[in-house]
Amino acid sequence: MDSFFELFHVPSIVRRAAILIRGMSIVMDDDNLSVTMLCAVPWFNVTETYPLSGAPGQQKRRDMRRGKQLGTVETQPDGSIKLSLQWDEPLAGDSSDVLRLTDGGQELHVLCRASVGEGKARYEAVYRRKAAQVHKGKAGAAGTTNGKTR
Repeated sequence: MDSFFELFHVPSIVRRAAILIRGMSIVMDDDNLSVTMLCAVPWFNVTETYPLSGAPGQQKRRDMRRGKQLGTVETQPDGSIKLSLQWDEPLAGDSSDVLRLTDGGQELHVLCRASVGEGKARYEAVYRRKAAQVHKGKAGAAGTTNGKTR
C-alpha cells in the first residue's frame, strides 16, 4: 500500500488511519453497489455507492482532497466486479478496483490499480469473512477481517 501513499502524496495521519482498516462491507441491490471501508477510527469509514446500470456515480475523493471522483461499475466475464474511477486536479488520475469472491464466497480478493500523471501503483488485499458477532445485545452483520497485502 506504500506505493499508493506515495503516488497520492497521502498525509501521515491518513496513512495511519488506512493501516487501521478492519475490512469491507459490500452491499449490492437491484440498482446499486455500495462499498464501505471499515476502519477502527469510525470517522475514517468511507462509503461509496455506484449504479449497476453503468451510469457514472459521483463520490468524494478517496484521497480526501477537494473535488469529486466519478466511478462506473461493470461485471466482468469471470463474475468479478470492476469499479473504474477518475478524478481531476489536484493530482488528476484514474484507478480500477476488481472485486472477486473465492472459496465459496468466504474470501474477497481486491485488486487496485491507479495512475496519477506518469506514476502508477498496484495493491492487492484479501479479506476473509468472519462470523456474525453479538455486541451489547445486538446481532452484528457478518463482515470481513483485515486485508493482507500481496
